[in-house]
Amino acid sequence: MVIASNFLCSGPYHWVSVFARKSHQRLLSYIVGWLEILGWIAGTAGTALFVTSLFLGIIALFRSDYTLRVGHIIGGCISTTFIASIANQAIHAFGMLEGLMMIFNVSGFVVFVTVLLALGPRTDLYDTFFDFQDAQGWGSQGLATLVGISSPVVTLIGADSTSHMAEETRDARKIVPRAMFISIAFSYVFGFVMTIIVMVVSRGYNEDLASKTGNAGIAIIYNATGSYAATEALIIILFLLLFWGLINQVMASSRVVWAFARDGGLPCHNWLSKVLMD
Repeated sequence: MVIASNFLCSGPYHWVSVFARKSHQRLLSYIVGWLEILGWIAGTAGTALFVTSLFLGIIALFRSDYTLRVGHIIGGCISTTFIASIANQAIHAFGMLEGLMMIFNVSGFVVFVTVLLALGPRTDLYDTFFDFQDAQGWGSQGLATLVGISSPVVTLIGADSTSHMAEETRDARKIVPRAMFISIAFSYVFGFVMTIIVMVVSRGYNEDLASKTGNAGIAIIYNATGSYAATEALIIILFLLLFWGLINQVMASSRVVWAFARDGGLPCHNWLSKVLMD
């Protein structure tokens, strides 16, 4: 297996090959390559779950007789991932759309901040930053923190996604690091600010509504706005942003699989490298 690829699409397993001892290069790169692929596939499935939960949550918000079912969630995850995969094949103006989505992202952030701070309740400053709770009964605040952080940590992979598109980027040596920095600057700062705001306005939301919709975020937004229409509008903004993120994750995941297949790390690698490249 040729591990020492000169392309950046391969990501971590390439750098393991570069820095590992020669006697361990092949084995360590192979292990990291599989972990990388499985991680990207799992992360993509996680984003599909977020998108599906928002879509089904909107239905549950407006349909009092609707009950969330596991089959609906699984079907929704498969459907959204399939649509994202088709979009990767059908959409050719990704550069322009990425720019438009960035503007939409910033605009959506401003809308969320304005609406939630203007209409939402206020949580005491001490409770916001220093009141730690184990609401799900994990038995330990530390364990509850680790479990809870497993979902939002997915949002920190934007910079890594950028690196996997290096082979399709002009002047990648300059553009890719710049894109990674911009991704970090926007996503991490916006994410931190939004987290604080949600914590501030989350006091007193309807837990029955959160259970019914399967999403506490919907209940928090409704608690802040007191309007089904406003809640729907904000959730649709979030849905579109997450769905575009799913499209990007499918794109980056396919590049990782292609790179590893090209280096001979996957079963049927000759076929996979050709199909994904075409």
